[in-house]
Amino acid sequence: MVEQLISNGMLEELDKDALTNLGNIGEQYLNPSYDPGNVYSVPYQGGVAAIAVNTDVIKDDITSYADLFDEKYANTMVVLDDYRAVIGMASKSLGYSLNPTDTTELDAVKTQLLKLKNNIKLYDSDSPKSALISGDCSLGYAWSAEIALANAENPAIQIVFPTEGCYVFMDNWCITKGAKNSENATKFINYMLEADPMVKVAEEFPYLNPNTAAVEKLGDEYKNNEAKNPPAEVITNGEYVANLDTDTLKIYDEMWTELKK
Repeated sequence: MVEQLISNGMLEELDKDALTNLGNIGEQYLNPSYDPGNVYSVPYQGGVAAIAVNTDVIKDDITSYADLFDEKYANTMVVLDDYRAVIGMASKSLGYSLNPTDTTELDAVKTQLLKLKNNIKLYDSDSPKSALISGDCSLGYAWSAEIALANAENPAIQIVFPTEGCYVFMDNWCITKGAKNSENATKFINYMLEADPMVKVAEEFPYLNPNTAAVEKLGDEYKNNEAKNPPAEVITNGEYVANLDTDTLKIYDEMWTELKK
């Protein structure tokens, strides 16, 4: 969305001189593909779409997105109800980008995607943790924070960062073009770049906290919980969803419809 807002001329350039706390953001979260140089956006909270494994039930060594396509996992999985996430995961499992556009690659992705049909028991983006906690599903493709919450209820539910590289997401602070109170908006963003406000945010919402000063204050429980605080290399080796052209998105939509019918 940041990329789209920039391309539509809907965002103000940030006053970096006024953002005196920007140095609290870790380097691995800066200069993202959707806003090179963070001209228009500042990271707020993020995470990855990773694999959840109930190790009491699944004894296999799950290491990759590709592992999820094995037919032995029929009717075991909860996955995100998000076509870009699931199609992107299928693409990554073949060694392609999260955002494939080549028609030959898309044909291969479609074939791979449909192999997942029988393995999926439930589509849920809002609370995939629920099916994992209840035991209805023993495998998941879910937001990292949801896996953290599931693990808190059942320590057997573990997070796996796929070897192909993760789908990475980041919520951001931006200021809309022509905002009447842009100076105050800048002050607010700078306040949210302080450590203490972001500590309070992280205590309520166990997402990735890009504020390294806040992470230090959160202590070992947060720092050492990889579902809450994915390692820097996971972010660096991951990939963000990119905007695609209308024709490509039509192909994605057709694939998603066939998967879910």
